[in-house]
Amino acid sequence: MRGHDVSRPGATMTRPAPRPRAAGPRARGPLLPGRARIAIALVLTLVVAAGWAVLGTSLLGLRTVEVRGTTTLTAAEVRRAAGVRTGFPLARVPLSSVQERVGDLPVVRTVHAARKWPHTLVVTVQDREPVGVVADGGGWSYVDATGAAFAPAPAEEAKDPLGHPVLRTRKGDVAALRSAARVVAALPDTLLGSVAHVDASTADSVTLVLRSGKSVVWGSPDRSARKATVATVLMKSVADGKTYDVSAPDAPTVR
Repeated sequence: MRGHDVSRPGATMTRPAPRPRAAGPRARGPLLPGRARIAIALVLTLVVAAGWAVLGTSLLGLRTVEVRGTTTLTAAEVRRAAGVRTGFPLARVPLSSVQERVGDLPVVRTVHAARKWPHTLVVTVQDREPVGVVADGGGWSYVDATGAAFAPAPAEEAKDPLGHPVLRTRKGDVAALRSAARVVAALPDTLLGSVAHVDASTADSVTLVLRSGKSVVWGSPDRSARKATVATVLMKSVADGKTYDVSAPDAPTVR
């Protein structure tokens, strides 16, 4: 018998299955070129160095405390209250603490602290403006438009009819004192100059006592601008009046 001829036409050949490849390490992504790695390192170094220069050295340290606004305090007084030392990194100056310390000064109404790069701290102060004086223990104190007593006043203030008017209330009546101060703060100069003192028996019962001996019953601080206009007109038109009641400015009376 002849052997089987695998090379003849029509014969079917079966290829062996490919062998599985041995598991190996995963292919890695392309690495950054050397120059890119160096550039990134340089950038990071510069960022760290800049942060250190701003926060950790005197390179951008405080050199000047600039004081603005106040006419009552000296710049030296504000700087002492601010309590920051030159050379301290400006970025680390605690602005809220500076504002709190300066704001504790009795004559300060508002204060704002801000950085002015590269070396300056700006402290802007708004003073309390006195509208009157009030008896305070054995002496006198200035009072601002909110009724807050904030600084000692010389005794001459209480005696000088051309100075700030004396505000008189029952001891400890904060609401009445606040009302009296609000009324005085709203008076035009033409009327304010004739006021010797202000009596406030309650917060809604304020009376102006004039240097002439006449009085103006004001009532509450509400509608003070209107009351001032009516009072001025009444005192001119009814010059022989003694008491001008403008507590209801749309229906004033004169006695």
